[in-house]
Amino acid sequence: MNPHLPNNRHFGRTGSFLICTIVYLIAGVAVWFAHPIVAPQGPVLTALYLDILATVIVFIAAIIFRNSSLYDPYWSVAPVPIALFWWGMNGFSMEDLRQVLAFIALGLWAIRLTLNWARGWVGLIHEDWRYGMLRARTGIFYPLVNLGGIHLFPTVMVFLACMPLYYVYGTESSTFGWMDILGFSISILGTLLELVADEQLKAFKRKNTAHPEAFIDEGVWYYSRHPNYFGEILFWTGLFFMGLSASPNALWTASGWLAMFMMFQFISIPMMDERMVDKRPAYAELMKKSARLIPWFRK
Repeated sequence: MNPHLPNNRHFGRTGSFLICTIVYLIAGVAVWFAHPIVAPQGPVLTALYLDILATVIVFIAAIIFRNSSLYDPYWSVAPVPIALFWWGMNGFSMEDLRQVLAFIALGLWAIRLTLNWARGWVGLIHEDWRYGMLRARTGIFYPLVNLGGIHLFPTVMVFLACMPLYYVYGTESSTFGWMDILGFSISILGTLLELVADEQLKAFKRKNTAHPEAFIDEGVWYYSRHPNYFGEILFWTGLFFMGLSASPNALWTASGWLAMFMMFQFISIPMMDERMVDKRPAYAELMKKSARLIPWFRK
């Protein structure tokens, strides 16, 4: 639990969104002015350095307002300007179908995920429960965990997952083909799965407000305990296929969605399952028979 959250109550929900917007605008302005300084490093390192700069600015704001959830929308916001930066190097050509479809897939994913965050965020009086858990477990080392684990680690993770977009936009690419169609379809499927999973979860919570120990066990959640995480992995995997279609040199970028898979599998899911069992003991029985991540039939 973050003991400082009650002090943010006077901002209200509207004020909190205004603060969040101003923080991200400041980060954007800083990136704009820093770009000429780092531009000689090349398109990949330039994008990475500017990404890290924006992250540090959001981190400083999180320290000022004592709420690390100011960073939460960064996951879905940052990939769009990164893609636009690489696309802009070639003049935003609309004639390349691969480039257009890749941005459509990215844009739909970013809009959906950001709106989902906005619908659920009640303001600066709320902070993701995982940050409170880390604060309690790390004690005096929490500031380092906050910077490295909550802010920089996800930034680098998402940047790595975005690398296929560099091959889509920033290199001389091959002809549009079946792998582009496959990748676009997988990304759209992942976004749709996340949308369905999140909407089903919201509907379930509305129907079960009087039963705090209830947990969703229906719809896509019947086949996986974490279908939204699986949808996220599908989205990034689809972008990888589009990058690979653009250039065989993009094969190494599989490390992006593989790292995403490992993070969900070995960090996010264990933390979530542990919390679910603590709050809803019956959830332990579901864990024995339901698929952990990849949807499958019950045991």
